[in-house]
Amino acid sequence: MTIKDIVKLCAVYLNKEDLLKDEQFLSNQALRETNVLTVCANVVISELACSYLPLIKSEKVTANGKRVYYSSLNERALEILSVKDEQGEDLSFTVLNEYVTVPQSQVVVEYRYLPSNYGLCDEIGYAEEKVPLRLIAYGTIAEYLLTERAFEESLTWRNRYNDMLSIMVLPKNSKIRPRSFV
Repeated sequence: MTIKDIVKLCAVYLNKEDLLKDEQFLSNQALRETNVLTVCANVVISELACSYLPLIKSEKVTANGKRVYYSSLNERALEILSVKDEQGEDLSFTVLNEYVTVPQSQVVVEYRYLPSNYGLCDEIGYAEEKVPLRLIAYGTIAEYLLTERAFEESLTWRNRYNDMLSIMVLPKNSKIRPRSFV
C-alpha cells in the first residue's frame, strides 16, 4: 500500500476527481491538496504506529563496544522489545538514552519504530491485511478537513476512523458476557 493509494481513496470519498489524475497533469490547487493529504496521511500513520498498531522490526547489528546506538538502527526506535543472539536466545540488555548495552557484539535487536515521513510513491510500513486502506483514509480525511476548517465534517470522519480503529484494537481475549437477570 502506498501513500498514493491512500490519497486516491481520499479523493474518491471527498469527490475530488481532479486528484485522481497523474501527477504531471494536476493543477496547482490539486497539487497543493495532494501534498496536504500526503502530510495528513503521514500524521495518521505515525499516530497508528505510536499509539495503536505498532510497527515492529528485527535487525541484525554489530555492537560498538557492547553498545548498540539508536542511530545505527535503520528506523527510529520507540521501544526496544528484545535482544537475541544469532541462535535466537534472549540476552539481557539495558536501555539507556542514546544506546542499548548488550553482552556481545553480534545481536538481533527487535524494536518498535516510528516510521519516517513517506513520499507519495512510497510503500508504507503496514500491509493492507493488517491495516485496511480505508482506516488510514478515514483518519487522513479527518486531518485534511481540519486543515480546511471544516470542523463538523472532520468530526464525522474522525468518528468513523475511531469506530473502525476500536474494532481493530480489541483485546484478543475480550468476550461479550452473556446477559443475566438479577
